[in-house]
Amino acid sequence: MTKWLLPSAWQAVDRLPWERPLTLRTLISELMEQVISTSIDTDVRLLLITHLHKMLEAVQRVRLGGRAAIEEELDAVIGALTRRPEGVAELRSTGLLDKIKAWADALNAILAVGSGSAQLGQTVMRALD
Repeated sequence: MTKWLLPSAWQAVDRLPWERPLTLRTLISELMEQVISTSIDTDVRLLLITHLHKMLEAVQRVRLGGRAAIEEELDAVIGALTRRPEGVAELRSTGLLDKIKAWADALNAILAVGSGSAQLGQTVMRALD
């Protein structure tokens, strides 16, 4: 991967290490595939895919803007699900909710590296239970 930014731009404290965006893209893409292949309501599927796509875009911009946009998108997808209890019930019945929770925990762990914020999003995740 080419480091085309000036050192001062990519060494800021709130930037993720270079290998982290690859892991994030993989996690997001894998969840997108699971959402697409699961039989759930079209509106719930579209909601998830839309937010996951925005999260992929945020990962693409992480070298310029740091992890804040990814954190915001993670909060947005969890918040959108929290506001749709019928969607959460459907995700739970298909087993996809547990995968989403595990996915969010993995993202939180990756994002917490270097930030010291291991509690990131955990309160929001409990709201889905």
